[in-house]
Amino acid sequence: MKTTPKGRKVLWLLFTLFFILVILVSNRYYCRIDLTEGRRFTVSEGTRLLLQDLREPLRLTYYVSPQLAKLYPQTRDIKDFLLAYSSENPLISVVQVDPVESGLEQILASLGVMGRQIQTTGKSSTEFTTVYSAVILEYLGRSLVIPFILSADSLEYELTSRVLSLVQQEIRQIMVMVANGMTLEEDYSYVVPWLEASGFSCSWVSPQEFLLLQSEFSSAERKIPLLVLGSSALTQEEVLGIQNFAECGGNVLLFTSTGKADIYGDWTVVPSYGDYFTPVLEKWGVWPNNDLLCDISCFPITLYSDEDVPQYQTMNYPLWVASLSRYCSENPITRCLEGMHFFWANSLTVNNSAAEVLVYSSPSAWIMAPDYNFQPPFITNPFMVYSTAEQGGYVSGQYPIVALVPLEHGGGRVIVVADQYFVSTMMLDYTASSSNLDFVVNSLLYLSDESLLLEIKNRSYVSTALNKVSPEILVDKKVVVLIIICILMPLLVSFIIGLIFFIKNLKKRKDKCLKRN
Repeated sequence: MKTTPKGRKVLWLLFTLFFILVILVSNRYYCRIDLTEGRRFTVSEGTRLLLQDLREPLRLTYYVSPQLAKLYPQTRDIKDFLLAYSSENPLISVVQVDPVESGLEQILASLGVMGRQIQTTGKSSTEFTTVYSAVILEYLGRSLVIPFILSADSLEYELTSRVLSLVQQEIRQIMVMVANGMTLEEDYSYVVPWLEASGFSCSWVSPQEFLLLQSEFSSAERKIPLLVLGSSALTQEEVLGIQNFAECGGNVLLFTSTGKADIYGDWTVVPSYGDYFTPVLEKWGVWPNNDLLCDISCFPITLYSDEDVPQYQTMNYPLWVASLSRYCSENPITRCLEGMHFFWANSLTVNNSAAEVLVYSSPSAWIMAPDYNFQPPFITNPFMVYSTAEQGGYVSGQYPIVALVPLEHGGGRVIVVADQYFVSTMMLDYTASSSNLDFVVNSLLYLSDESLLLEIKNRSYVSTALNKVSPEILVDKKVVVLIIICILMPLLVSFIIGLIFFIKNLKKRKDKCLKRN
């Protein structure tokens, strides 16, 4: 049946009207296809079950500056994910607000939401723009805040952790103790803000206070994890208090070293004598050795000369060990972490069959024993440290750095990290090792039995670094890539070209037939 010219015009008109109606209706109904690996922008099953159990309205308000989308296009995914989140339950609503246009800056500031200044560069000038990108959750008269977020990568974790707190009306608590003579405000200044941004409520406790309080802890209070930064300043009685807490069911994340580094000076390291925690760790079957761990997988440092015209030199520093994901455990704490850095760390002796090593060095690592004929007994000068085990006459090997120990007879779980400077402000300023802080969050989620949140947090991680993938996986992927590039892509291009010529020839034949008729 032939279509008249008038009929074709009507069909085109109807198609255009249909297309316009689809666009108008799409504003009322949310729909999106997630093609990312692991479906990172799709609400997980655990979150879906949690949201379906809501019985009261949950309001999500996204306060965002319009100009932020131009500077950071990935912020558009935030609104999309909020809509996906709200689609799981009709009781969840999403509202987007421009805080500047609505005059809400002061109200947001009272809630802990502050604008961030972002530098913008034009052709002839550089300006600083204050922008907002915050989400406030309101449920049953209570509210929690995500103060600033630039992408949807970790948004499900940020939302679900707060929804759990609102629904269960419980605060995710931890205790933080600094026990090596350093301070939380100056030497570990990133720890508490990072944990609070991840949904934890942190209580600072001194070793003396903990000793007085732990004997009065209820069973619920013993479930609150204890984060211990360093151990060299603990008295024998204070160590006994932490030991009793752990062996009676408390969970502990411990960062400890057998040496003290001059992190604000020339980086010399001297052994710490009289650490009363070492015998306790030996009893538990995991303890740091009196050595320094070196590895060819390390952080490259940049040094410069103090001259009128500074000279810069970048070199690997084996005493700042860089972890590789293939040498980390499949435990959810470390399964998706890479790029952690350890500073003048010790090797761990693991003499407990129930213990699980979470992080190993690379197989090319070596250990530096102290030489007491010299002062200081360790060589830490970047220009004097050997870059490989062979250069220094050492034997290379693979050594544990982090281990998880479940204590016997109803005891808790202890995570031992053989590095007391792992999250120190000075070291993080130098290396920008955000993975170190993520490790702390993951460990505390694990010790808090927040398996759902830990699994959600791991979903947001995607590794694109080829040097983190094992050679066996690369070989397997090579075959697939070669087939796609060398066979499928040429075939697809040939098919498209052939289809174009076929359509053209078909049209020519049709025109010739019309002329004959």
